[in-house]
Amino acid sequence: MGIELGVNSAEGKISVVPIGGHIDLNGDLDAIKLKIPSFQGKNDPESYLEWEKKVDWIFDCPNYSKAKKVKLVVIEFTDYALIWWNQNVISRKRSGERSVASWEEMKVLMRRRFVPNHYYRDLNMKLQGLNHGSRSVDEYFKEM
Repeated sequence: MGIELGVNSAEGKISVVPIGGHIDLNGDLDAIKLKIPSFQGKNDPESYLEWEKKVDWIFDCPNYSKAKKVKLVVIEFTDYALIWWNQNVISRKRSGERSVASWEEMKVLMRRRFVPNHYYRDLNMKLQGLNHGSRSVDEYFKEM
């Protein structure tokens, strides 16, 4: 018997639902039905990175081909993400570039678009500004 694995993007939960029988967690992962969460392309780097991680978890399970992973992700694009992707495909065709061939390549493009350059710098600055008691996190970490 198979199971259905779904990710609730609103709550960030992964749910496992049996399909007509018991769950054999030691069995073949090919029997698992997976659902890629939708992605709207909102201007929120944290939402994008959370969505990307969920997709990575899903792709860790079965053995999808590189091309199929790209197609499965694109199917779940909505709103701005779909417009962005269509423009990307048209632009690549016009310039004679090959189409995106893997999820890894797609993540690079998506991070470039949906995670601003300053995002990681800002996170690092926030981390440096944190205090643990009377000492900064950096001082506390150096002592460890």
